[in-house]
Amino acid sequence: MAATKILLYDSEKDIAVEAYVPVAGAERAKTDIFSATQLLRSVMEQKQEPQASTSTLYHVKRDEDITFTPVDKETTEIQESEGNAEDVDSSNMWTSPCVLLLLETYRSLEGILKKGKMSRKKVWSEISEELKSKGYDVTGPQCNSKLRSLKKTYKSTKNYNQKSGNKRKTWQFYEIMDEIFGQKTCCDPVAVASSTGLSIKKPVASDSEVGSDSGCSTKSNKMSIATLLQKRLRQKDEHEENKNKRHKETMEMNERFLKVLEKRAEK
Repeated sequence: MAATKILLYDSEKDIAVEAYVPVAGAERAKTDIFSATQLLRSVMEQKQEPQASTSTLYHVKRDEDITFTPVDKETTEIQESEGNAEDVDSSNMWTSPCVLLLLETYRSLEGILKKGKMSRKKVWSEISEELKSKGYDVTGPQCNSKLRSLKKTYKSTKNYNQKSGNKRKTWQFYEIMDEIFGQKTCCDPVAVASSTGLSIKKPVASDSEVGSDSGCSTKSNKMSIATLLQKRLRQKDEHEENKNKRHKETMEMNERFLKVLEKRAEK
């Protein structure tokens, strides 16, 4: 079986582990931190076993010049919790008001999450508590999993609409998702693995983008989450009202047309 070299980093032991693994496993580790963590565990377990198979070769080295993706306990716990959350049937849990509140709460805490002032686990716990205070019984991992699902739908819809010739797709959360993630190169940083190590590549923002993000953040802080949620719900109500109005006008027009036909038939 073809093998490729990959370099993983254990932040707890401050060591880099270089291993030759199947190509499929290496590809998963490039984009999935949880897979990289599992791979690191497997390699370290083989290192500790005298009779371990020699099909996987590795050696441990230190290199201060390499930037690695931290493979730590908190990351593993969050990834495992997200996996469990995705297995739960939440079709009745995420109503439109609940999703809107999730997005507005995430937007209000996005700056804290990016600056690393609070751990990811703590941020999602704060988001969960905010939703629970409004009557929505959801956990932090469930909120994280839902946002990841929303990002996938947003990116899919945006990519589809950008292709010429396609009939434009609509989605009720597209506008607010575009406000939060539309100016970003991508929704998530990309994990890459090579001979220089497993690292996180983040897009570099220009001065104009930084200024724009800062302005948006300031505006968001001025408006409470409740106010923004009410605005979204009001927009939805107006949309439904206009839709019903157009339907009523169409029915009235059809009725008048039928009356004209009946009069002509009587002559």
